[in-house]
Amino acid sequence: MNECQIMDEDGVTQCACRTDDVLRLLADTRRRKFIAALESCEDGWIQVEPLLRQTIPAGKTSLEAWTREFCHVHLPMLEDHGLIDYDSEDGLIRRYHCELVSDVLAVIDSD
Repeated sequence: MNECQIMDEDGVTQCACRTDDVLRLLADTRRRKFIAALESCEDGWIQVEPLLRQTIPAGKTSLEAWTREFCHVHLPMLEDHGLIDYDSEDGLIRRYHCELVSDVLAVIDSD
């Protein structure tokens, strides 16, 4: 399995993502925490600000620094690989479902 399907909430395939890319995205703890929070949202849409507050890394990072890092590093990576769409005007993130992402997160969370 070299590719995994990325689907919207209606089960329509939006794009495909390489398995290696998914694993690379999930290798970063901060991004993994963010993706896990997205996975838990029920309707597929979520406001970015509360999500950033919920996923701020522990320790030395301020909300402002985390927001900057997220918007300039993590968000573009997630969007480039088709896992999310970001509406910057409304501050909304739309997540798409990828079964491989869910499976990997479940395995990691079980440890």
